[in-house]
Amino acid sequence: PFNLERMLHRGKYAVANQPENTEKRETASKTRVSRRLSRILRAMVGITPEYSRGDRAIAWGVFFYSFVYGFGVAFLGVVVWNAIRPWPVEWWSLYFVIQFFIVPCALAVVTTVWFGVGGFIGLRRLFRDLAARKETNALDDDRVEGHVSLADKAAAKSIVDGRLGKQVSIPTLGCWERASDIDFDSLPQQFVLKCTHDSGSVIVCRDKSALDRDAAVRSLDAALKKNFYYAAREWAYKDIRPAVIAEPLLSDGHAEGLTDYKFFCFNGEPRLLYISRGLEDHSTARISFVGLDWTPAPFRRSDYTPFETLPEKPAGLDKMMRYSRILAEGTYFVRVDFYEAGGEVYFSEMTFYPTGGYLPFGSDEEDLTLGGWLKLPTDK
Repeated sequence: PFNLERMLHRGKYAVANQPENTEKRETASKTRVSRRLSRILRAMVGITPEYSRGDRAIAWGVFFYSFVYGFGVAFLGVVVWNAIRPWPVEWWSLYFVIQFFIVPCALAVVTTVWFGVGGFIGLRRLFRDLAARKETNALDDDRVEGHVSLADKAAAKSIVDGRLGKQVSIPTLGCWERASDIDFDSLPQQFVLKCTHDSGSVIVCRDKSALDRDAAVRSLDAALKKNFYYAAREWAYKDIRPAVIAEPLLSDGHAEGLTDYKFFCFNGEPRLLYISRGLEDHSTARISFVGLDWTPAPFRRSDYTPFETLPEKPAGLDKMMRYSRILAEGTYFVRVDFYEAGGEVYFSEMTFYPTGGYLPFGSDEEDLTLGGWLKLPTDK
C-alpha cells in the first residue's frame, strides 16, 4: 500500500528542518516560556490552584495596586519624572491629595461594598447549606458519647463496675474537692492520692508516718486549680469536676513499683499493649511494646528505655484482653490500662489521647503503622 505519511513527511517521517515543523517547535517553545513566566508570577503573587476566580481577582488587584501602581507609578514614575523635569509646588499638593486621600477613600468604598455584599451572600449560602444537610458525621459532632465520664477517674469506676463488676475497680478510700479536706488519719499506712480530672498528679505514699502532708496538699491544690483541657486541648477533660481520690497502694512484688499493662484498642479491638514499670523515676523507668501473644512488638517509645528482659507474662493477660474489648466497645481508639496484684486484675484508667496525641514513637514508620490500624467513618 502507498505510504501517504512518508510522502508528506508526517509523523515518524517528519523532517527536522521542515518549515512547518520548525514553526511548531518555536510555537511550543514560546508556549513553555509563557507558562513558566505565568507560574513565576502566580508564585510571586501567592496564587495557588485552590484559588477561585474571585480569589485570583483580589490577589492580582492587590499586586497591581501595591507593586505596579504604588511602587512603579506613584513612586518610581514620579521619581524619574522629577529627575528629568521637577514638578512645581502645586503639583506636589495635588499629588499628595490624590495619592493619600482620594485613592485610599475610593479603595475603601469599593472594598467595603465588595466584602459587605460578598459576606452577606456567603452567610446566606452557609446557613442554607447547613439547613439542607441531613447526613451526620461522627467525626464532626464535637463530642463522642461517653468519653467525658470515662476520662473522669472517679466516674469511670461506676461505668466499669456496671460492665465488668465491682471486683475489677480499685476501691476508693475517700474523695475530696479540696486537698486541704483530705482526712489523712482515716487512710491506711500505704495509699495513693490522685486527681480525677488530669494526668500525672499522683502522690504515692509507702509510709504515712514519713509523708510530708503539707507538701502533698500544696501539690494537689495546684493541680486542682488547673483545667487539664488547656494543656493539649483534650476536650474530654474540660468539664470534669476536679477532685482528689484516695486508693490503697497495690503491689505486685517488684521493688521498682507496680507494673502497668496498657492496651491499645482500635475500633473496639485490642491490637497490642505496652508494659511499664517504675514510672515514678524516669531515669529507671522501663517501657516495652508487646503483641497480644506476649512477643516483642516492633514499636518503642523514644522517651523511655525498653526492658532489657521482657517481664513474665501476667497470669491474667487473657482476662485483661477480654476486659479491654468490653470497655473499648463503640470507640474508635482508646488505651485501657490494668494492674495485676495478688493474683487479681484491676482496672487503672482509660485514655483516649495518650500524651495528648503527641506520644513519641521510635520512627515515622511505627507512627504510620499504628495510624493505619485506625478505621474512621470517612474511610472507604
